[in-house]
Amino acid sequence: MKSYLVLSFLFVFTAFHNVANANEVDCIHAPVDNLGEEVESLISFARDFDKASKDGWNGYAQAGDSRKVRNNNSPKWLEAVGRMDYVNYKNQKSICTINLVDNGESNGSKVAITNSHCIEDLYRYNRNNISSKVDITFTSNSGKKIKVSIADIFDDGNFRYSLDRGEDYAILILDRTILKSEIKPLVYEADLASNYRDFVFDPEYDNDPEMLKSRRTYKETIAGHSADKNENLGKRGENLTYDDNCKAQEPTDEDYEKDNLVEKVSNCFSYRGSSGGAFVVSYFDSEEENSNGTYGKQINVLVGINASADPDKLLKNGDFDNSYSHVTPVLNFVDSLDEAVKLYN
Repeated sequence: MKSYLVLSFLFVFTAFHNVANANEVDCIHAPVDNLGEEVESLISFARDFDKASKDGWNGYAQAGDSRKVRNNNSPKWLEAVGRMDYVNYKNQKSICTINLVDNGESNGSKVAITNSHCIEDLYRYNRNNISSKVDITFTSNSGKKIKVSIADIFDDGNFRYSLDRGEDYAILILDRTILKSEIKPLVYEADLASNYRDFVFDPEYDNDPEMLKSRRTYKETIAGHSADKNENLGKRGENLTYDDNCKAQEPTDEDYEKDNLVEKVSNCFSYRGSSGGAFVVSYFDSEEENSNGTYGKQINVLVGINASADPDKLLKNGDFDNSYSHVTPVLNFVDSLDEAVKLYN
């Protein structure tokens, strides 16, 4: 009984949620219930997050940070990664990252995805008022800023109740369609980055010259509006930063037994503000046919969204090691996402 009394007041720090500013809130409070047998592990999870929030991050990039700031030479798909500004439960400004998505068959998109923990504060508003509390900005490759808002919440993994990173997703409907001529949406796939890597680097293709080309261009990238204070990097979320040194870990047999997978990613950096950011696999496929009938195509596939720092990876000062992340795979919610795209794109 004592455990359940404690849980009724248990709150969890959400790792990447808020702007790195001493005058702004550092956490989101999410009530936890119906945890059953997972009580002890979730208490430990919440304790780790709470420790990191109180004792850790000073708002600056970690030593060894390998991110880049988006510029004219950056991958073109980054234009589909936007910034979401909203008012949190304490009436303070917060930011997350959001992605414009499609299945590759539409002329535009009205569907976007981010983390569930990024939208939990919006439920205190009447749905008709949500759009006035959220500002979303995408920046095209030509430099044009496209501003939209949220018309509706199509689906929400309800992370605030389960604390399961595999459910930390939200599918949002924007207040207008963004045409491909404005922003080309990211094409999503229900697959894991580790599976793409296993395919591209399969020893069976060691003597295949076409696959060797793909290997030379293969990258796993996390992108988002990290709100670090570094003027040459995140600039408090003003800049879109990305790290293409990521490596997704192979899921274990135990991972596959769970209802929802969480892809663990290492060797690339992201911070608060980058929640909901894109996790993309990219490579050049010389055997893929283009729309004009020629062969040779750059493949960029959205396979997941950045959910949080890995709570098991802490530095000596108690802060997260921000080179490790948990990613919520599109695989976990692809049926709902397909439905949204079919209805609105």
